[in-house]
Amino acid sequence: MGALATDHPAATSVDVPVELLAALDDGGSPDEFTAAAFRRGARANQLAKGKAAALAALRDATLTGAEAAFPVAAAQYREATQGQGR
Repeated sequence: MGALATDHPAATSVDVPVELLAALDDGGSPDEFTAAAFRRGARANQLAKGKAAALAALRDATLTGAEAAFPVAAAQYREATQGQGR
């Protein structure tokens, strides 16, 4: 095997997570590490999605209450935020 050419751009542009190196040092498999990282990412995504849905429900409930108590201000808010995905 030849030596790694460190002057080649591909040799210096690779970022390897420290966690992967630690897992490999502990005898882990890169495939297992990748699968676990994917599962953690999917779990975090679902948690963030749930939080976003809860905030949207809170916004909707607050606006419904505001419409009953402050119809003019609520109408102004709806007009100001129209087309912003709300």
